[in-house]
Amino acid sequence: IPTLALIKMDIQIERTKDHEEISKLNESVQTLHHKLYPEDFKEFDLSSVTHFFKKILISDDSYAFLAKVNSEPVGYILCMLKIGKENEFQYEKKVLYIDQISINDEFRKLGIGKMLMNKAFELAKDLQVSEIQLDHWVSNDDASKFFKQLGFGYYNYKMKKQLKG
Repeated sequence: IPTLALIKMDIQIERTKDHEEISKLNESVQTLHHKLYPEDFKEFDLSSVTHFFKKILISDDSYAFLAKVNSEPVGYILCMLKIGKENEFQYEKKVLYIDQISINDEFRKLGIGKMLMNKAFELAKDLQVSEIQLDHWVSNDDASKFFKQLGFGYYNYKMKKQLKG
């Protein structure tokens, strides 16, 4: 996008429960996940993804924000409030979990992802949550770099071993 076009952009971030709009925006990230990990991720199917987001966004503990450029939806972030109950090993813990963030390819590197993350930071403050958690796939170097620039650090590593047959 040329610099002159950036000047004329009106970028807005708004809270949404619009499961249909979020579902459409999910196509690029679901397609990427399927391409990278076809044994784990299904091909994008708008109907089933729409059903998923409709169910998720009903919850009072789910928060979605939509990024629009000149009124056109171009990205979203999906956050969930999670409360781990106290048990014999751990204290109760309340965190805001970032389940998904996606920006359409042609609108990346414009600060929209950072704007969406800032909405998550504001939400955490409003919910009186002192910790935000998220995860990303090992091969997603762009996500790793992006989250590290925002101050995130690793605290837990998951491992797996693929068994034959």
